[in-house]
Amino acid sequence: MKICHFCSSHVNTIYFAYLACGLSERGAKQFFVSQDSFEPPYWLKDCQSVDYTNLGVSGRLRFPWAVQRLARFLKEKKIDILHTHLFDAALIGLAAAQIAGTRVRVVSRHHLDETAILGTRVHSFLDKWTNEVADCVVVPSEATRRYMTEVEKQSGENIRVIPYGFDFNALNATEEDRERVRAEFGVGKSFVIGCVGRFFKNKGHRYLFEAIQKLKTEFPGVKVLLLGSGDRQYLEKDIAELDLGQNVIFAGFRNDIPACMKAMDLLVHPSLSESFGQVIVEAMCVGTPVVATSVGGVPEIVENEKTGIVVRPRDSNELYTAIKRLIKDADLRSKFGEAGRESVLDKFNVQLFVERQWACYRELFDQ
Repeated sequence: MKICHFCSSHVNTIYFAYLACGLSERGAKQFFVSQDSFEPPYWLKDCQSVDYTNLGVSGRLRFPWAVQRLARFLKEKKIDILHTHLFDAALIGLAAAQIAGTRVRVVSRHHLDETAILGTRVHSFLDKWTNEVADCVVVPSEATRRYMTEVEKQSGENIRVIPYGFDFNALNATEEDRERVRAEFGVGKSFVIGCVGRFFKNKGHRYLFEAIQKLKTEFPGVKVLLLGSGDRQYLEKDIAELDLGQNVIFAGFRNDIPACMKAMDLLVHPSLSESFGQVIVEAMCVGTPVVATSVGGVPEIVENEKTGIVVRPRDSNELYTAIKRLIKDADLRSKFGEAGRESVLDKFNVQLFVERQWACYRELFDQ
């Protein structure tokens, strides 16, 4: 079975590494293709029967060239299954597969309602069109499937829910890692609240900052460690407005996420839209307690009052109450940390993820 994964961004992520190595072990020959001129991924040398290339095409004005090049590639390599990742890749990939005559076309939808929130009616229309044209749409949560059927009014017959999986051995972190990261940022014995994600408005940073503004009157030494990249300017504006300059630390993009998660006393995920919630799983994996908003697939990860605390989105008062409660109750933090770790180890291991994806391919290939 020859599978081509096509992504409109780079494939230098652990998600693609899991697919590449896991599916190769099951006998698949795989090709990973990026739309733009990205370097080969770091994991390529560790996987058998996997090749990488890029189309060298950037910008939506050059989509026709991308379609042409991908179609030629699919035909030359006699690809059985095309699997696209991200919005632009779905548009290009489905058009190329039609030209090349590729038999099976799979679209992974990694978002929930972002095209409706941040895009236009055209984006929403095209998003729905790609999902209806594909033989199968893979989504990471039941919440995403419900949104597609109940809000977007899609039939849902071709939707397959496959939650993301994680190699928890690789995501482990020690007390030494915790102390190293805390020393690096000079937080000492301060209570450290972590927030991990792109610096984008739908991630809800503003509501966390408003909660911290209230908290710092009672806990002036509290620190917020921000991990991620994107537009810092609007965050810095909020931080200045709320006088949080002494409380917020920008850690930037990090390669040692598990160690950073371990360094946090609490992870707060104030997102306004989330198809899954990868950073929540990563925090729970190292035993860090979590407060998260009840959006998208988050409640499928965090069981309120059992493995963490779930609050309403866009509600800084609820965030404040939950965070304050956990700052004051170390035993509750420990309880949530232990229960959360046990929960994610059981539900989101990488072998289960790869096996579900392989079963999906086999079913489509055999039809």
